[in-house]
Amino acid sequence: MPKIRSRVATLRLLALACCILLLGVPAQAQPAADPGTWAPERPLRLVVPSEPGGSTDVTARLIAERLGPRLGQPVVIENRPGAGGNVAWGQAARATPDGHSLV
Repeated sequence: MPKIRSRVATLRLLALACCILLLGVPAQAQPAADPGTWAPERPLRLVVPSEPGGSTDVTARLIAERLGPRLGQPVVIENRPGAGGNVAWGQAARATPDGHSLV
């Protein structure tokens, strides 16, 4: 029995080490070709993965209210609840990659 416990403890330690290493890897977004020249040409679309009136929706509307004047374009909120947010993420993934769609 002690040998089995030793293997289980070793596997748990290895799994914990892998998790810690993966948490240390930062998420990397694709950099823009020239980040200083991008400016929105039409209204931005903010896709919210929850129902209207929820706390996520209210937070998104507060952000959109302040983001619009700074960018010089209105920010349109689109609520896409369902499937744990997969509906909204799927719609954002299918959007044209021009920087006008946010989740």
